[in-house]
Amino acid sequence: MFDLATAKTRLGLTTIAQDAMVTLTLNTAIAVAERYCDRKFMYAAETVKFYDFHGHMMFLPRYPIVAVLPSSTGIPSTYHVHNRLGAIELHGATYIETASIDYAGGYQVLPADLELALWGVFDTLWPSVSGGGSTVAAGTIESITVSDVGTVRFAANSGNANASGGSGDAAIYGPYFSILQTYRRETC
Repeated sequence: MFDLATAKTRLGLTTIAQDAMVTLTLNTAIAVAERYCDRKFMYAAETVKFYDFHGHMMFLPRYPIVAVLPSSTGIPSTYHVHNRLGAIELHGATYIETASIDYAGGYQVLPADLELALWGVFDTLWPSVSGGGSTVAAGTIESITVSDVGTVRFAANSGNANASGGSGDAAIYGPYFSILQTYRRETC
């Protein structure tokens, strides 16, 4: 699970002293991954409004879609929900002036690979949020200190520990970048 209790166990924290920082890091990790993937992951009910909509597919930000609620307004009575795509396909409609879609979507249980990627982003962000920081010289990390945990030191010739993977977001790198690619909403 991607939650406070699991994060504290992973970090070896037993008090509530750093709960606010851990929660901030959890929320930031989710926000970074969701921004990169152009979608929302966590299960929730929400309302999305469309104005002057032209087309046949309405894309919703939180998916997989679990249910489109009957309180939705402005959409034709005939439509098809593409749960895994996060879209509503409208039959015969090409213009909608105003629509309000009430729906529930997102993962009730995160897929294992997505959860792993979120923890990877969390682990990248935690040192800077917690104030542990790291010492960087000539592109390599020499040490990482995490409050209430300790310090890890690397040999000067241990190689480059720089977090990069071409994603344009330093918090997403290596295998986590590859995992998140599969969850990314592609807009063509």
